[in-house]
Amino acid sequence: MRLQQELQKSTRAFVRSGGKTNRRMQLQRMQAFVNHCRQLGATSLNNIGIRHYRSYYEEIDHLSPSTQLNHYYAIRQLLRLNLLPDPPRPPHLH
Repeated sequence: MRLQQELQKSTRAFVRSGGKTNRRMQLQRMQAFVNHCRQLGATSLNNIGIRHYRSYYEEIDHLSPSTQLNHYYAIRQLLRLNLLPDPPRPPHLH
């Protein structure tokens, strides 16, 4: 539950600014990533590690490269809003 609360708290101001459609889509991608991490046992954004990124990238591997990159940008934005280091890029998009 704490992970979901961190997401809501950090994205409240983010969603209010900019293009509504794009921000909504980014928020949905952030929520998908947070739900994935929660299923793997993460309780906070600080607990997310390389294992979570790799398994999430494997889960979205069926999507087009541009959509996968959009997921990466959403995750990166989430971490930047929480003053955390940038995530690794998906392996095949380097």
